[in-house]
Amino acid sequence: MDNTSIFKKEREARIRAAAYCLAEARGFAPGDAFADWLAAEAEVDAQIAAEASEYLRCWIVDWDLAVTELLDTAKPVGGDVLVRIEETVLALRTVRATAVQRLVELNHANAEHAGAQLDVAADSAPRPAVFRLHAIGGQ
Repeated sequence: MDNTSIFKKEREARIRAAAYCLAEARGFAPGDAFADWLAAEAEVDAQIAAEASEYLRCWIVDWDLAVTELLDTAKPVGGDVLVRIEETVLALRTVRATAVQRLVELNHANAEHAGAQLDVAADSAPRPAVFRLHAIGGQ
């Protein structure tokens, strides 16, 4: 089983558990199970995005610390060793820049997702009885 399949199964299990908790919170009263699922999906996706963002942020910090330590260790040696290390670090900075860009995108998506969660909650609110009667009976 590849990582994508594992991720999808884990995500679905988390959504299922969150949807169950939402139904439980409303006392399992008849309601819209689909709205519970959508709200749970939004909640889990926000959690996953936040986890990915934190992982990436830590990776960048660790990378910076490792590079600083490597350069500090190589400086006393100097010469070709230092030049090769500096060249390698320079080449790897594009990887770091890509990671930083992805972190910015994740943080932006997290902020947008927080707003979308409010929209989902508003969309799943029960409609007034008058609207339901009009929609069903055409009155």
